[in-house]
Amino acid sequence: MIELKNISKAFSGKEVLKDISIGFPQGSFTIIIGENGSGKSTLLNIITGIIKADSGSIFYNSKILSDEDVTLEFKRILGYSSQSNFLIDDFSVFEFLQFICLLYNADKRNIDEVIKIFFEKNADEILKTKIGILSHGQKRKISICSLLIHNPAILVFDEPFSDLDSRGTIALIKILEQAIENGKTIIMVAHHFDNLIEYPLRFISIQNKTAQLIPALNVTVKGM
Repeated sequence: MIELKNISKAFSGKEVLKDISIGFPQGSFTIIIGENGSGKSTLLNIITGIIKADSGSIFYNSKILSDEDVTLEFKRILGYSSQSNFLIDDFSVFEFLQFICLLYNADKRNIDEVIKIFFEKNADEILKTKIGILSHGQKRKISICSLLIHNPAILVFDEPFSDLDSRGTIALIKILEQAIENGKTIIMVAHHFDNLIEYPLRFISIQNKTAQLIPALNVTVKGM
């Protein structure tokens, strides 16, 4: 269980998030919706530790994440694919995924397994390619591969379907299906989620700097 209590964040004096208190139960699939610039990505970056909130606390299994040991445990079981991708352009795909394996003490043999999710026919070629020359769609796929490589219990995505082709979309849906079957927690920012409506989704809406859990029946298929 991930719990946010009284989270607030401002940039250059402009408040983006104000006093947000929400929870993400273990095994749940939560879609975060809201208008552009409403603070959705900021919220994900706070949850994943990319940036710090100005005030408030995050708890994992009732333990506050300001405790160093709990924070390390949380990061080991979390995977994040952001809109920025956080890739290293000068690395080859193999070098980057190898680096992720080292960060999480993951088995390097996982590289071959995850790369074939999206690049079954040209996996060897892609692994040798410099990240900097990949297309946006290919970079998105590598970002998702890096999320999966240490088999995290919590999967966090920021607009994961953007830039994906039809095959990539199908592959991602299969990843999500398997995660649901395995009881993993999924947190996703998405504007369009018509390909996910058959799954047991929770929706959190960010409006006017605050977050609110809303009934699925009040959410249009195309989101916000």
